[in-house]
Amino acid sequence: MKMKVVFVTSLLVVAILFSVLGAVIFQSHAAPTTKVSLASFTTAGCTSSSAKITVTSTGSASATPDVVNVMASINEQGASAADALASDNSEAAQIISTVTAAGVSASDIQTTNFSLGPTYSDKGVITGYSASNSIMIKITNLPSAGTVIDQAENSIGNAGTIQSIYFSVSDTSLLQGQAKANAVSQANSEAQAMATAAGEKITGVCSISDSAPTPIYPIDFGAAAKSMNSSSQVPLQAGTQSLTDQVTVIYGLSTK
Repeated sequence: MKMKVVFVTSLLVVAILFSVLGAVIFQSHAAPTTKVSLASFTTAGCTSSSAKITVTSTGSASATPDVVNVMASINEQGASAADALASDNSEAAQIISTVTAAGVSASDIQTTNFSLGPTYSDKGVITGYSASNSIMIKITNLPSAGTVIDQAENSIGNAGTIQSIYFSVSDTSLLQGQAKANAVSQANSEAQAMATAAGEKITGVCSISDSAPTPIYPIDFGAAAKSMNSSSQVPLQAGTQSLTDQVTVIYGLSTK
């Protein structure tokens, strides 16, 4: 019985030794753990106490417009609201029918404004009613744009005017991206020149922020539209369209 106890005890000792040795062997072959400091991800020269340089720069990019946007306005008078509305609807239907027949897609014609209300005399007495609406027409076939505009104006006569005409680029995503890239490139050049003049060197970019691209405003064409007739086609030149974007870049600095 005593030998059995000794034998069992020996097995336990051996098992414990293998456990300890196994743990040691496993730890010796396991990949070493690395404690990563958040500071290691901080760009050099971008701490709160570091010297920095801030540059605000503007970049631009240009492209040839491929769309002409036309805003047509219709205004009709009537003795009653129903009369004014009927006349206005008739003129609107006429201009839509005309530009559609000229090749403008129905999806490129949109009513943007509508109003109906009474008109008054100087004494505040209702003298009748006025109905008006505005129709935005997007022309994607530039060579035909002058003819379409001329036909649109003639279809509504004295009841309507062409309020504005402006060109645009249908897809401005590439234009905006190029303007941003040019702005950052310009900021890099300016920052490098300033750092060199100050006897320092740029260590990296701490932050970049940009503003929305400069919008393109429509060209007022209302006055000229009133003098159009069937024998005069509107001369249109697309030219180029530019978008600008402004960026502010903060750079870290260190002494050379």
